[in-house]
Amino acid sequence: MATRKVYFFEVKLFESKNEVDYRNLRNLFEQIIHENAVDHSNYKTLDLTPDSTTMHSIMDIFEYNTMKMFVRLSKQRPSNTLIKREYDTYEQGDVLPGKSEDENGIEQYTYGSLDFATGIFSFVSARGALTEKALSQAVDKFAGKFEIQLTAIPNAEAINSIYNGEKSEITSVEIEVPLPDTGVLKNILGWDDDEVIGTLNERNLRTSITIKPPARESITNNTKESQSLLDLLKSCAGVYKKSKIKAKSNKVKLREFDLFDENFGYPIEIKTHYREEGENVPFSIEEMTEQHKKALITVFRENKDLITTITGRFQRE
Repeated sequence: MATRKVYFFEVKLFESKNEVDYRNLRNLFEQIIHENAVDHSNYKTLDLTPDSTTMHSIMDIFEYNTMKMFVRLSKQRPSNTLIKREYDTYEQGDVLPGKSEDENGIEQYTYGSLDFATGIFSFVSARGALTEKALSQAVDKFAGKFEIQLTAIPNAEAINSIYNGEKSEITSVEIEVPLPDTGVLKNILGWDDDEVIGTLNERNLRTSITIKPPARESITNNTKESQSLLDLLKSCAGVYKKSKIKAKSNKVKLREFDLFDENFGYPIEIKTHYREEGENVPFSIEEMTEQHKKALITVFRENKDLITTITGRFQRE
């Protein structure tokens, strides 16, 4: 199981430097794909590679309809950064021996989904893959008179939906602090092995503390109480290494907020393996793609009210 984070971007569309209705994104990408993509049996491919580099940038489009566009975004990595190995003999070798990187390559990838009705791009952050700017690359390369700008949904605005929201409630708080001193470990936890405690402190470990009320109850019960608790958490930002809350208001469903994140993100869980006859078997690329597609649909649906409230992009018929 891998935990990844989805970030949300407001997409603005410009034609000849003048901003136009973002709902034209659907027609624009349909035209780009129709005129430039290589058609495969169940997806289409756009080569976004800039002229200034030999390493390829690729967009695979698995779905583009009146509702959304779901894509995989891949970035070629040098083949000599990886090796392959036979684990019965432990012999190593090149990944693509004798192959030109202009013709064959290895790529790191991630996924994104553009909702045409709101102009919001949901993007799974992944180190080494293309970034959300791949959308801009596609427009720049294949539709020269158009331009798009992506603006991350700021986390501060998301937290304000709780801070200033009516009937806001905080249902849990998780904070990460340095490991308590030896007195705390001995007296509260009952640990009296000096050697173990000394080893823990030498490794600069941290402690995660979660505060929860009884089931179906909240830590704060109204906006004033929520504001006081948020102010307290913010005032201790220099002490905490991590600070998260789960909260809701009359307009925002219960969700997690990372108080230290600059941009608003939401975690997703992706299964990388399944069990078969007692062994871990990796999911295929096709199965991983389907997992990400379902996760992006779910996470956008769960956060849509909050995102459209922040951006003012309510779906119009």
